[in-house]
Amino acid sequence: MLFFNRRRNKFSDSFFPPYNKGGRKKVIALILIIFLLFSAIYISRRLGQLMIKIAEWDINNLVDILANDAINEAIDELDAQYDDIITISSDSQGNVTSINTNMAYANKLKTHVINKIYETLPSVESQVIEIPLGNLFGSKLFSGTGPYIPVKIMSVTSVNSSLENEFLSVGINQTMHKIYIDATIDLSVMVPGYESVVSVSTTVLIAETVIVGKVPDTYIDFN
Repeated sequence: MLFFNRRRNKFSDSFFPPYNKGGRKKVIALILIIFLLFSAIYISRRLGQLMIKIAEWDINNLVDILANDAINEAIDELDAQYDDIITISSDSQGNVTSINTNMAYANKLKTHVINKIYETLPSVESQVIEIPLGNLFGSKLFSGTGPYIPVKIMSVTSVNSSLENEFLSVGINQTMHKIYIDATIDLSVMVPGYESVVSVSTTVLIAETVIVGKVPDTYIDFN
């Protein structure tokens, strides 16, 4: 029996080595480093998102002004008129029977607007909008205080445009028909340690006219 116990003790020692305090400290240190690393990445990402959110108002204002100018310039260059986009058909009594879209011209206009925006907006690329660190706290007490954090507009990633309708009753058997162009611009924006995409949308009135007579319930598809 004594011999068996000795063999058993030797067997146990070979599979369960003595407790090592140094090894345990290394494991704890490694776990702590990993935790701090992921915490730093998470905090950096959250701060980046918040800084870009705060900067969106300035970015929208900056891009909206330039995009509006580009759209109006494109409309002037094509001398776009209501009759270029829309054809109204009437019967012998003067009643409106249909409202049709000149799709070829509509597509030409949308393409020209997109190209003009691409020509104009490179002027905003590499521009830096500075956000005071105090603004991150969302308090009036700290607003506008502290060092400035740069928010950089990197590039214009995409531009899309579409034509939209609006019908408004302006009197008996009189309807105001307005045609707008909507443009959506996506921009790549970067703050230290984080990059995101900000979308800016703008709408410009292209043309309008008053239609006399009952307007048929016709859906005008510009797209």
